[in-house]
This record gives sequence, C-alpha cells and structure tokens, in this order.
Amino acid sequence: MTDLKSSSMTHLFDRAERQKFFLFLERVNSAIFADAFPQLLLYEHSKQKELPIRKYFPVFGISRFMAPIWESFIEEPHSPLLTTSLIINEQRMLQERVIKRTRHGEILRRLDFQLQEYLGFMNVIFPYANKRDGLRSLTGLTVDRFADPKQRIETGKFLYGLLFQHPVVFHGVGQFTKEVPHTGSREDYWESIYTSDASAAKDDKVYSPILHDAWADQIVFPPPSIDWFTNESLIEDLRNSPIIKKADLTNKVLENVKHLKTLNGMKAIF
Repeated sequence: MTDLKSSSMTHLFDRAERQKFFLFLERVNSAIFADAFPQLLLYEHSKQKELPIRKYFPVFGISRFMAPIWESFIEEPHSPLLTTSLIINEQRMLQERVIKRTRHGEILRRLDFQLQEYLGFMNVIFPYANKRDGLRSLTGLTVDRFADPKQRIETGKFLYGLLFQHPVVFHGVGQFTKEVPHTGSREDYWESIYTSDASAAKDDKVYSPILHDAWADQIVFPPPSIDWFTNESLIEDLRNSPIIKKADLTNKVLENVKHLKTLNGMKAIF
C-alpha cells in the first residue's frame, strides 16, 4: 500500500490510479479481517468453556468448510492442517466475495498489473538476517499468476513452509519483528535504500512513507456473505505442502528497486 505513494511510483501511476489500487487492497484486507477475526474469537471462547462453534459460523458468514477443521483442532491441535485450511478459506473467500462480485476484481485483469508479474516485480519477502549495515537479507518468493486463486493458495502454503521449516528464517524473522516497530515503510528493513522522511529523500534514497502518512482511514462496507464451499473437489487444496527450499532474494529485489526507479524516470520524460 505504501509503495503506491513512494517516490518510485510518482510517474508510473497518476493519483486516480493509485487510489484504485489502494481501494482494492483495502477491500481485500477488510474482507480477510471480517472473516478471520470472528473465527479466532470463537476459538478463544471455546477454550474457556465448551462452545459449539459450528452453529455460530453462519452468523458471521464463515464458510462451512472451516467448521470441521476448527472442531478437529479444538479436540486435537494440528497447526499445519489449521493454517493450510485458513489459507485456502481466505483465498477462496476473496475470489467469491470480492474478485468475482465487485469492481475491484478488474484490477487483476489490467495490463499494468499483469506486467508487474511478467517483469518479476511482485515479491513477497521476509527480512531475516543482517547482510550489512542498513540492509537486511531477504527471502520469500516471486508471485506468479496472482489472479488464479489456486496459485495464491500455493503461495500461502509456500510462505508458511518457508517460515516454519527453516530455523534460520523463523528465528531471523522473529528477531526482526521484536527489534523493529512495523510502520509500513520499507525503511524498516532497508534504511540504507529507503527513507520515510519526504524532506530527506534524495536521488540516492527512495521515499517510502509510513502507512499513516500515505493513506487516511477508509470506510469499507463488508462484501456479500456467500459461502464459497459449494464443490467438494475443492478439498483437494488440502494436500500436504512440499518441502520448501530457502532462496535469498536480496539481490533480485535490489535489482527490482533499480528497474522501478528507471521506469519511473522514463515515464516522467514521456
């Protein structure tokens, strides 16, 4: 979200286009929160007293897909199954309630969005180690075919496996989150490249604002409460996640930063 207001985007998208992208992301995030938060609250109450959480799911518009998963977890906790199920539920819910049924879904079909994928600019990253002063090492993956819900599910599984299968990543990310308050600015992990101070931004640093400086609070109405789980073949998404290999994306992301600055500069000329 804050990238949309960074100095590397000033000429790539005009103000109206940046607003469209932001509203799409805001709608998606609010839909995820509205679906996930009641599930966690119901689970918390179930730990305090016996609670038949299944009967409350329709009240909050939670998919029936999650009912047996939570009941199984309460009886015998199994974090990989629960996490994988939550990933599946999240992406299938977004596809059915937001991408299919609102104008925001058009964003994924736009040429400029697809071009970002083609150029490899869509990276999901974890800062996990100090490479040198002001520059942390990054791991993660480059997102491909984001418009396909099945591909987004596989992306979620990959990130979950990457974080919990590799002790170096797990402990490094944990240490980063404890040491660095999260502001939404990329300065949080690359202070030698980014700055959150607009007045201090120079040619050698990219302005990356904190979230509160970039965007004001928005009123977002909840999406239609439609249960995505209408086909039992979708259970196939629960297949076990593969063993994940850690890849260092630091140099790749550094190259992307340079390319974006170049593209932004070229767009300013034209």
